[in-house]
Amino acid sequence: QPNAVKMPLTPNPSIEFRNVSFSYQDKNILNQVSFKIEGGQTLGLVGASGCGKSTILRLLLRFYRPTTGSILINGVDIQTMTGASLRRAFSVVTQTSQLFGSTIRSNIEYGRQGASDLELLAAAKSAELVLEEGSDLSLDKEVGEGGAKLSGGQQQRVAIARAMLKNGTIYLLDEPTTGLDGLVAQQLQHTLDALACQATTIMVTHNLDDLRQVQQILYMKDGRIAESGTYQSLCEAEGEFFKQTQARVEISSATTTSTTTGGGGTEEKKDA
Repeated sequence: QPNAVKMPLTPNPSIEFRNVSFSYQDKNILNQVSFKIEGGQTLGLVGASGCGKSTILRLLLRFYRPTTGSILINGVDIQTMTGASLRRAFSVVTQTSQLFGSTIRSNIEYGRQGASDLELLAAAKSAELVLEEGSDLSLDKEVGEGGAKLSGGQQQRVAIARAMLKNGTIYLLDEPTTGLDGLVAQQLQHTLDALACQATTIMVTHNLDDLRQVQQILYMKDGRIAESGTYQSLCEAEGEFFKQTQARVEISSATTTSTTTGGGGTEEKKDA
């Protein structure tokens, strides 16, 4: 817009969606979505694939424009802001680490060009990425195309370090632990939880246990907010969210039982 203004980088801004709907190619993606995140709080977005979770993030980044409704940061409509100043406020970590074929230094520095090695190492330390000069894992290590020379956990920690170096006032975490094995995902989630305490945060995840400590959860279904509340209140309501938590417990129990039974069966054959 010709009269667009720069968005001020104030710590922990509030975010509000007011009756936001979005259609793409005659298909309704979001329908009358309204919520508010107070400054410094964390919002969890859950629901089946295609329910509109990632669309909310893209609308917030202004990759799309709402069909109807408005999106506000600190009470100001984001459509009145310059795109550059708006996106400067966001630090984003996605399911794919989006590393390019260069060194760890270059990949982290992409978050803020011109940062010193001390600042890069501080960001890496905050992301629990241990870098030591002369070791196999250092700022000068080549990551390979797409981060092929790093483990999945290391790739995501480089991406988190980059996001922390940028030091946005809003963090968008879009399935950052998906595809990682259980222990690595759990360790990485501890890092993300600490990260969320530092800024206003939106976390998209399929792992409902990751949301036990967040201030607000939206359970999305068919482009609408089907349920909202805290982890405890949603479980107490025994609605769709609760059913999903129970289904995951049953799957986990079945997997554990199957593994135990399989191990016992093998031992019995050996004894025989």
